[in-house]
Formats: sequence, structure tokens, C-alpha cells
Amino acid sequence: MVVGPAARHPGPRTAGSRDSKLKGSGRPSSSSDEEDKPLVSNWAPSDIKTDRNYNKMVLDRVDKIVRKHFYDHDLVTSAWIPALENNREKILASKNLVDLFNSINSTLAALKSSHTEFNTSNDEIFYFLHDMFGRWNPKMTVPGDYVGLMTGPPRFAVDRVRYVVDDSPAAKAGLQVGDRIVSVDSKPYLGQSNFFGLSGKKVTIEYERGGKKAKCTIVPIKKDEYLQYVDAIRKSSRLYQLSGHTIAYVHDWCGGNDAHNALDEVLEGKIGDSEGLILDLRDGYGGNSMEDLDHFYRNPAGYPKFILKGRDGKIQTTYMTYDKPVVALINDGARSGKELLAYSLKSSGRAPLVGITTAGAVLGGRLFPLDKRTALYLAVADGNMGGVRLEGVGVKPDIEVGDDCSEAGKQAQLHVAEDLLLQMLQRPKRSYNTAGTPNSDADFMLEWATNHRSSKPPQQP
Repeated sequence: MVVGPAARHPGPRTAGSRDSKLKGSGRPSSSSDEEDKPLVSNWAPSDIKTDRNYNKMVLDRVDKIVRKHFYDHDLVTSAWIPALENNREKILASKNLVDLFNSINSTLAALKSSHTEFNTSNDEIFYFLHDMFGRWNPKMTVPGDYVGLMTGPPRFAVDRVRYVVDDSPAAKAGLQVGDRIVSVDSKPYLGQSNFFGLSGKKVTIEYERGGKKAKCTIVPIKKDEYLQYVDAIRKSSRLYQLSGHTIAYVHDWCGGNDAHNALDEVLEGKIGDSEGLILDLRDGYGGNSMEDLDHFYRNPAGYPKFILKGRDGKIQTTYMTYDKPVVALINDGARSGKELLAYSLKSSGRAPLVGITTAGAVLGGRLFPLDKRTALYLAVADGNMGGVRLEGVGVKPDIEVGDDCSEAGKQAQLHVAEDLLLQMLQRPKRSYNTAGTPNSDADFMLEWATNHRSSKPPQQP
């Protein structure tokens, strides 16, 4: 989850008590601290080469920030410092940003903590995080050459497509989950650096799918990455017919204030006309606020739909609540703030979860820009949900369905969610208790899970 002003409501920039342990002072730090200011570097963002002097400069800054800001002082002493000494020479010997990324992150892995990652201009997350935190400080915004695909872990090889963002250049080009990116304009695939300076230009991607190679043309765009994910929430929303029912779908790609507003717009609009909803929390990024779920917990008696009728007779309906059946999709790409949403939906019984266990990445993270082409995303605060610590554990689905690391697998999860939603639509309309909150679907889920042990429920007659 985001710690700081990029979240829906500004929170503490860092954990002050953590700083007092390391520095002997209760003074809270901020990005305006002299030692936290970005490095002055002559390296261009589009250049992925590095040398020993540059590597040392970056590593010294990473080390200083970890020692000062990482949320657990004991782990800094017992894990980070020994790992750094063991890996220092390998880090300094890095020849490019890819090597530097791998060597520093293999060292940070000793902390065994989420939201602790070294990023470079070769990584999409570098642009997303700068743009997301840039909602608070516009100077942090770093527009990239956006293509809308993510490759690499968890579970995927570094050249395998893990997800494709709705309405992105990659989606328009027809790329799918599981595709292996072979080359970009005949050059080996490295990451975001393959698209440097190519916005607005046609780029040829060679990929492998099902053992067969093919090519497609993609046109990157120079855009704010965070806002592209926000817009994808809107673009993903749709109504469709399923076994005689009107079903809605929306993919909640990320959190933050703009994303919250986008989800609100979708829920207040055409989705209100549906009989049930598939809420897709898989993949993308976190940063979500619990307020993102407000529509699902409101009593419609207190939030009646609002209708406007213009002179031309056109009617506009705004739905301020969604009290119909909901099924949520999750996987190990659902992380951070999204895990809070999944935990709430499951523990309250508001919506069953279908898929695989979430990432278990629920620490508070803060972005520390290092220079024009590197940054450190660091866990600066621990946390729990109602006394339950989700870090390293995640949220388990009610119905477990694997995805086979493929587009077909992702669609199989969706089909199970659809079948479950159809089963739920056969039940009486949602009721409300004396406290004004919706009654749980937990009893129904228990019965359903007991009667249908397979990953895919029976088809509707």
C-alpha cells in the first residue's frame, strides 16, 4: 500500500518511530531532507549502460535510505547489512541497468519484505510509481513510452506477458497473457528500454504463442502511466448477457484518488443496470483505499438512485449504491491495497473470491527517486487489517482456480466467477440487517463450496 500523499487520504510520509531508532531523533523525515534528494547524474534516462562509479553512487544512496527508513531496524542489522557485504562487488561490477536491477534486488530480497524494490527506467513500475506519487508532487511525474503490458514475476519468466492493460497499445496489437516477447524491432527484448523514444511510431514485436512465432505492430504513446491505468478501469467496464441475465464486469487496475473516482463513475453509471457484477482485482498495482468499496456496503434506503430528465426528454440515472451480487477475481498479482479490498469482501461475506491467493504484499511503501533513471521503493511501515497481518500471507480465495500462466487460464477463472454469480442470482434479493448493512453471502458460499468441490461449478441448465 502507498504511504504518503499518493493514497486517497494523505498519511504519514514515514514512520517517525522508525527514524528515531536509527537516527536517535524523533524528527520525521520527508523527501525534502537533504540526504534524500535525487542524485545529480549525467546519465540520460534512455541510456541503460552503467559503470563502477555510477553503481557505487547509486548503491551508497540505496544503503543510506534503507538504513534510515526501512520499517524494521532489526532486519536492517541482521539481513540487509550482511547481504550487502556479500553482494557489493557483484553490484559494483554491473554493466547496465538490467544487471544493476538484478544485483541490488537480490540483495534487497534478504529483507523478505514487500514494497522493497530497486527500479530503473527499464521497468514499467518506475514510470507508474513516479506518476502515481506525482499526483501529490507534479515534479515527480515521469511520462514514459507506454505500451500497457507487464512481463516477469511472479510465476512468469522475464520475457513472458503477465498481463495486458485494457485499451492499451499492447491490447490493440492483440498480445495476450503467456506470450513470450522475442524481439522488438529485431532487437532482443530487455524491457521498457526497447520502447525508448518510439512513442507515435510503429514498432514490430515478434512473439511466441503456443510454440509458434508471430509478429504484431504496436504504437507506444507518451502518456502518464498511472492515468493510463486509471482510464483502463473505465475502458474495462461492460454489460453483457449471460444465460438470460445482465452481468457487469469491471477491472480495478489500481488505487489512488483518480482510480477511486474512476471506479465510482463506473459504479454510478451503466453498471447500476446490471443484475450482478464481476469485480476483477487481478494484476495491476495497489494503492487502494477501503473507500473504494463504499458502493458495495451502502443501504439503498439511504442512497436512492438519482434521476435527471432534460428538456430533450433524455434521462440520466446515477446509482449511489450497488447492493446486487458480486464475485471478485483475485490472483498473486493482486497486491497491497487490493488485498485490503479482497480481505474486506471475504471477511464480511459481501463477495466470494475466485482465483488464487493474493500476493501477501501489505506493507506501507514510499518512493525514493535516486536520479533520472533509478528509484527505490521501500517498505517504511508495517500494518494489519483488524489485527490480522496479511504481509507474507495474502488473502485466500473461497474458490481456488489456477490460471496456467496463460490467457486461457485467466479466462477460465472468469468463467468460474460467472457461473458462481449465476448461482447467486437464483437466491432472494439481498437483505439488510438492523444496522443497515447487507447480510452476508457466507452461508451460501459454504453450501456452494461443500456441494461443488471441483474448481468449476456446474453449468446452468
